Amino acid sequence: MNGRRALALCVTILAAVGGASQAQALCLYRGEFHGRSTITGEFRESSLVIKGTVIETHDIPPVDVDHSELDSYAVARIRVDEVFKGQAGQEVFLISERNSGGFYVDAGVQYLLFLDPPVRADWSKGYEPAEVAKVQSLPRPRFINYNCGQSAPWVEVSAAKRKALDFETRRQKVLRSR
Repeated sequence: MNGRRALALCVTILAAVGGASQAQALCLYRGEFHGRSTITGEFRESSLVIKGTVIETHDIPPVDVDHSELDSYAVARIRVDEVFKGQAGQEVFLISERNSGGFYVDAGVQYLLFLDPPVRADWSKGYEPAEVAKVQSLPRPRFINYNCGQSAPWVEVSAAKRKALDFETRRQKVLRSR
């Protein structure tokens, strides 16, 4: 499936599924409001850590007007430039709720991204399992691990953070080789 068709599929399925407002949308990290994360912590907690360039973005408004508490979504198709942890194809899809805790990206910009699969228990509550499965089946969809955390444009990643990222990448390789 090519990227544009996959993005269209992603938009269609998310529009059909809708979205649920996360009660923890305002930067809750490990149960702490505006908790501080670190490169090391997010690296170890995330299932996928990449450097990637945003190819295109689209907004998905809620389709059920009777549920005004639902947030719209921003979906970005991202070319994977480098994988630090986990497995990824040539592209991933970043899904972010449009609310005060969202993490938004711009087309053409390269980012360091700490990512997790899209369907967590708090996100999928109230949806039919078949509908949740549709979202899970999208080609490589991901949520940001912590929207107020370490994900950032690559040019803003300091030398100290890059050093910590390199250390964690090497550490991960050693752990996998055991």
